[in-house]
Amino acid sequence: MRQTGGEAVHTVDPRRRDEHIRLLATAGIDVAAAYKSDQFELRDWTDAHLRDGHFDQQKTLALFEKVLRDAKEKVTKFRGDVVVDVMRTHPLVIIGGIIQENPFFVPPDEFLREL
Repeated sequence: MRQTGGEAVHTVDPRRRDEHIRLLATAGIDVAAAYKSDQFELRDWTDAHLRDGHFDQQKTLALFEKVLRDAKEKVTKFRGDVVVDVMRTHPLVIIGGIIQENPFFVPPDEFLREL
């Protein structure tokens, strides 16, 4: 399993796919909702590690690099108002690689009153 910024990608034996989904559900994970919201992807070994019928380390690594790139791209797509609200709720921010006090920070009680 690989996890990327809120997204999980599982690779399983295709014969155990249904069992894996049941185990996730038993653990309290709403698999259907996670899949629908692009937070979860379930791949068979044949789609991940055994593409073209044999294991190719370079193809497998390339696949997971693509999964990570795609996940990072999805995470960076937020509306402006969401980004502003996130900034307002954090007392510290990293700007130019330096952690500093956030001049836009609003205490939680005040922020919630505004909503």
